Amino acid sequence: MAYEIDEIRDIILDGPKRFEYVETDASMYSIQRDNWRYKYRIELPKFENAILFGNVLDLRILCTTINIFIKFKNTFWIDFSFKPGFVTDLASVPWFLRGIVDNDTHNALPAVLIHDFLFATHRLPFRIANSLFYKMLRANGYPAFRSLLAFWAVKSCVGRNHWNDISIDRAAWASRTAAMRLARPIEYDGREYK
Repeated sequence: MAYEIDEIRDIILDGPKRFEYVETDASMYSIQRDNWRYKYRIELPKFENAILFGNVLDLRILCTTINIFIKFKNTFWIDFSFKPGFVTDLASVPWFLRGIVDNDTHNALPAVLIHDFLFATHRLPFRIANSLFYKMLRANGYPAFRSLLAFWAVKSCVGRNHWNDISIDRAAWASRTAAMRLARPIEYDGREYK
């Protein structure tokens, strides 16, 4: 594991959290229409491309701006900014396992947003993205056993296949609607991540 992913000292989540479900083309249109009255203009991908983001019935559109700032015990930090229009399926938990790992809990929200962004964009390596996911769940008070189950799921061969199968369209959309800043570049397996 890279030295930068130390224990988390603090997670600062700034901004109101408001998501809308994606169910049909009409619901995506209504998300755009209904949000004109707010200060956020939401651009959305075409409904036919929604399948690229996961199971359409589990997808949610972020309708506000959220900033997540993570401080580590070794003074390293990572800052994430999510804009209206970011598409997520939250924890990607199959319906039959949601009694064990909750797909929709607020304790997991920062971790799953960041994990979705990192899986879509590959801005950090697979192993560091999963380590960060686990440490954020624990730092935010998610139960230990459930955090471990979620971690095992994302680092498994299923998680690796999901990492490898990300489309260019999804990566472009995630990069357009979210951003990441590092305190300093991370070197991992001979590559530098900025």
